[in-house]
Amino acid sequence: MSKTLFLIVLIAAAVVVVAIVAGAVGGAVSSRKSSKNATSDTSIASCTGSQCPSTATSGSQTGTSVTGASPTGTSPSVPSTSSITPLDTTASIGALAASTTEDSVNGVYVHIYYQQGSNIAYRSYPGEGSFSAAQALPLTVQPKAGTSLAACEFYDATMNYMQLFYQDSSNNIICANFTSSLSTTKLKLINSVQIAAGTTADASSSLAAVYLEASSGWRAFYQATNGTILELVGTFKGWRAGAVLSTADAIAGSPLALSMLTAPKMNIFYVDSSTSSIYSISYNDGWQTPSALTSTAITKWNGSNTSLAAVQESEPLYMRTYYVGTDSEIHEFNSNPGGPFSKKSDQSPEWEVLDTQGPGALAGIGWLDQVRLYYVSQGKLVQSSLNNVTWASTTDF
Repeated sequence: MSKTLFLIVLIAAAVVVVAIVAGAVGGAVSSRKSSKNATSDTSIASCTGSQCPSTATSGSQTGTSVTGASPTGTSPSVPSTSSITPLDTTASIGALAASTTEDSVNGVYVHIYYQQGSNIAYRSYPGEGSFSAAQALPLTVQPKAGTSLAACEFYDATMNYMQLFYQDSSNNIICANFTSSLSTTKLKLINSVQIAAGTTADASSSLAAVYLEASSGWRAFYQATNGTILELVGTFKGWRAGAVLSTADAIAGSPLALSMLTAPKMNIFYVDSSTSSIYSISYNDGWQTPSALTSTAITKWNGSNTSLAAVQESEPLYMRTYYVGTDSEIHEFNSNPGGPFSKKSDQSPEWEVLDTQGPGALAGIGWLDQVRLYYVSQGKLVQSSLNNVTWASTTDF
């Protein structure tokens, strides 16, 4: 059996868990007191061809096909061997992304990615113990400086499968596919594929991605040069153009965030160009009409310089959407499935002040009744953890 066919069989048989960021993870992470004034805030209560499943999301894919997206993914003209430049840990940290899967036997797996210097660094949490030390990703296609990142993953009985999305120096969108055995923290590059051309992807585009389930495959989202949000669909046959979300009129360089409660229903959050407010567009047997997250003024809001993160919890089903305010602090809106988001944002005194505000400054994941937020504060990568309804003191790596 060839390696390609072997991977297809593994993935088709995979036990699926969707991921975007995680919780009481990381035993070796030191405790850290909040630098914020605790009296000022209220605590919150309450892939490529050989790796993609075969059928598209149920329901119609509305919109016009994306011009310039390869139907099967394009293998970049680069050496077949990956290269690793030594990680410069003194360099400032750029955009972040995180993903997680949950295994009822072995626990929760988490991967955090961030650009640092010329590399994309990663840290792994292998279900128990603590996060690994930062390592440089082995890549055949190098990321451009200031790239956005998006990540997702799933697992089967013996392996994790991770996908990282980023832009190269020509603004092409690259999907790098990795594997890792469940007990290790080291990622092995399987291949890298160009899934959208730089001629269609805006240079300042943010990225969002999700693994839906074995029967539905992957979805990736980016902003076109005309500002429209475009969808890419990953299947066994490769990557192809999906919907053009022409009604989702985002500002240039808008942050993108994605959450999903049950496949294939998902929500994409962005900054609307007409109102400069947070909007969402939902998929539920077809793309729905975009709507504002809240009808009230958003606290400490600057739509032209913010980061968004969206997470979901499964026990009970709950959605949380975060933004970074003009105060460089995290603010949260929350909602029960099908219900409206809270009218005003909330905060926890346990959250730290961020070093930057713009797209990519905040990443989040959720599972069961857990949430994890990742960001940079005082030059350090930190984790804020929600356990049920209680935020713990922020920890750093």
